[in-house]
Order: sequence, then C-alpha cells, then structure tokens
Amino acid sequence: MESIDAQVHESTSTAMGATVAPAELAFVLVAAGLVCIVFRLASPAMGWKAVVLGSLFLLLGAASLASLPPRAAGLLMLVLAVASLGMEVLVLPGFGLHAVGGGVSLILAGVYLTEDVPGVHPAVAVPIAVAVAGLTYFAGRRSWRCIRHRPLDSSTMLVGRGTVVLTATGSSGRGVVSGHVWELRTEHGELRPGETVCVTQLVGDYLVVEPAPGLDLW
Repeated sequence: MESIDAQVHESTSTAMGATVAPAELAFVLVAAGLVCIVFRLASPAMGWKAVVLGSLFLLLGAASLASLPPRAAGLLMLVLAVASLGMEVLVLPGFGLHAVGGGVSLILAGVYLTEDVPGVHPAVAVPIAVAVAGLTYFAGRRSWRCIRHRPLDSSTMLVGRGTVVLTATGSSGRGVVSGHVWELRTEHGELRPGETVCVTQLVGDYLVVEPAPGLDLW
C-alpha cells in the first residue's frame, strides 16, 4: 500500500512539473526575446543579429505556449506589456512610466498565463519582469531618439556612437549622430566623405571623432 502511494505521489509530482515548467520556460523565452527587440529598437547599431536572436526566443516561447492551455487574460496582459515596453523606447524614450507599466503587465501576464495552473510562479515572474522593465528603461535612456530630443546632452551619451562623414574639409566635417547633424573634428589626419568614424568626446558644439572602419552602424 505504501508503495502504491509513493508511486502515485511520484507520478503526480512529475505531471505537475511537466505542466508548470513549460509555462515558466515560455515566460523566460518571451522576456529574453523582448529584451533583444527593445535593444535593437533603441540602438540600430546593434544590427539585425539582435532581431534574429530576439525573434528566435519569441518563436521558442510561442512554441512553449502552444503546448499549454493559454488564458485570454494572460495573453492580453502580454500584449499590453509588449506595447508599453515598445512605447518606452519609441514614443517617450527614457521617461520611465511605460517601462513601469510594461513590467507590471508582464508580471500579470505570467500570473494569468495558463488556464489549468496558477501560471508562472511569482518568484520567477517578478524578478524577470523587473529586470526587463529596468533594461527597457536603460535602453530608452540610451536610445538615439532620446538624444535626438536633447542633442546637447553630456558627452557620455554620445561617446562610442558611430557615423559616416557626409562632408569634409581637412580635419573637420559634418555627420549625423543620434538624429542630429554635428560638426565633426579629428585629431588623426583628415576626414574623408563616406568614412566611418566613432565619437570619442563632445567639446562645445562639435564632436571629436576618430576613424573606425570596422564599426557596424546597423
């Protein structure tokens, strides 16, 4: 009798683990995909590799969700989370309100993700949602759209960004950095139109740059 009870208990635990694990796995994969896409929207210089990686995570998350009985409320919260996190980067970059709303929606999406089980455990959903919201806020603060509205921000927001020289005369020229046309100057020879350069510092109303032929701008 005790052996039968032990077998029943073991089979029940296994079934519960098989049911709960896919929900949490799907949540983690979707969150990872959102982070990749958000960072690509904030910084086109990350290239399409971020889009491919993010899409792969989202597809794997969707496949995991397909094996569960998803709840409409959870899917709705997930859509709201995606929209809110996207607005944090695209509409009001660096403002923070949409990042908070996206984080809360992501937590609710995890809790109400499935029909038959409580969904993602709060111990998993909360820290992951907080991390996604924080990373989205950081991406919004660093995005080119944020700096475009405040093009004369401190040099730490512009250092490391790349551009292509549009026009050049000797050691000075012009190029678009973070959505704003800047005067460029170099201390390493002369600038040439079409040359890829990287910002090293902001001095007054111009940017000091240096050649960066291998820099990926997209």
